[in-house]
Amino acid sequence: MEIASAEDLTFTVLYLPHQAVKNEKQRKTKWRIVFDTSSHETNAPSLNEILEMGPKRLPEIFATHLLFNLHFAAIISNITQAFLQLSLGMKDRDLTRFSLHRLTQDNEVHYRLTAEIMKYRFTRLLIGIT
Repeated sequence: MEIASAEDLTFTVLYLPHQAVKNEKQRKTKWRIVFDTSSHETNAPSLNEILEMGPKRLPEIFATHLLFNLHFAAIISNITQAFLQLSLGMKDRDLTRFSLHRLTQDNEVHYRLTAEIMKYRFTRLLIGIT
């Protein structure tokens, strides 16, 4: 992601609603931010509704599985981080803006929220977006 400035504005700007989700496992707590690309205002479409949806891939997965079983050997790979390689075009980045309060850290490694609101936008494709 990158800091979004007022000079970067394109014709359409959309701020994504988000919330923090807490995950506790084995006495460890992890936080992550979840963005809701399906939310919308009254009489306005959501980001997922205005994006072009790609083709359904389930039939291709089935055919690939059948072909996989026809041969003696196969090559497989792990592409779990491949989505981070898909860049958003410059004109589309303003559709993925969000805002957060600035965090500061003191000498005792404590974090504090400030009143300053920072505006960011994604440069790569989000998981779960249409």
